[in-house]
Amino acid sequence: MPAYSRNLLVFASLAAGCSWGEVQEVVPAEVLPPALREAAAPPPAPLPTWSRVQGRFLEVRGNPVAYTVMFVDQQVDEQGRVLDTATRRTDAWVYEDVVDVFDAGFFVQEKKLATRVKGKPTRLSPAFFAAGTQPEDLIAKLGPGEERSSAMGPIKMQMLHWDEPEVVTAAWLDGTLASVVVGMGVAP
Repeated sequence: MPAYSRNLLVFASLAAGCSWGEVQEVVPAEVLPPALREAAAPPPAPLPTWSRVQGRFLEVRGNPVAYTVMFVDQQVDEQGRVLDTATRRTDAWVYEDVVDVFDAGFFVQEKKLATRVKGKPTRLSPAFFAAGTQPEDLIAKLGPGEERSSAMGPIKMQMLHWDEPEVVTAAWLDGTLASVVVGMGVAP
């Protein structure tokens, strides 16, 4: 599994209030209920941002308690080198007792959590977000958000945060949606 996918799972687990040690086991796709299985296949080019598998997960399980969506165009390989890639969507969806990870629309893995996550399913579906989602789209859906700025060295991000109707933080880099965290708080 690419390093960024592992990091996404760690981030989602920690954001859900679990330590990495509390993630008990990886569930291979073959063990999932038949309604959630899809044959493994390499991602086609161009990479999709949403898949029927993700739609089926939402039909069967409903919205997660919390989730992250990231649009990435770089990948760290096993030697730690940063490689430029086609933009791909990576998701981590936290349900009460599992974290499901998707990469470019494909189901990657499910991790069981040792500690159940308490909370209600999010009202805002992961299906709402695409790489082209703009601040205005979220403002139209959620109302005005709190503007926050963030910088990682020379990289500046535009961020918007909402506490109501649910906790949402979204970040744009150069006008392109980079990440969304829904259902859990993110420190400014």
